[in-house]
Amino acid sequence: MKWLKKYRLLKLISITTIPWLFTSWGFSAHIDLQAVAITIIPQDIFPFFKHNEPEFIKYSVTADRIKDTVPEEAEKYYLDLNSTC
Repeated sequence: MKWLKKYRLLKLISITTIPWLFTSWGFSAHIDLQAVAITIIPQDIFPFFKHNEPEFIKYSVTADRIKDTVPEEAEKYYLDLNSTC
C-alpha cells in the first residue's frame, strides 16, 4: 500500500505541474533567456553585448508589451500554422 500512496502523490504532482509547462512564457522567461543568450555569444562580439546587456534585456519583452496593449498586434503575435497549409 505504500507504493500506492507514492503513486497517488506522483499523479497529483503531474496533474498540477504539467499544465503549467504548457502555459505562455511571460516576461520573466524572456528576460532570463536573453540574459543566458548573452553569455553564449562568440567572444569577438561578446564585449558589445555584455556592455549593452541592460538594454537588450529591457527590450526583450517589447513584443509582449505591445501585444498586450495594442489590440491589432495580438493577432500578429502568434503563428497560425493552419493558414499556410
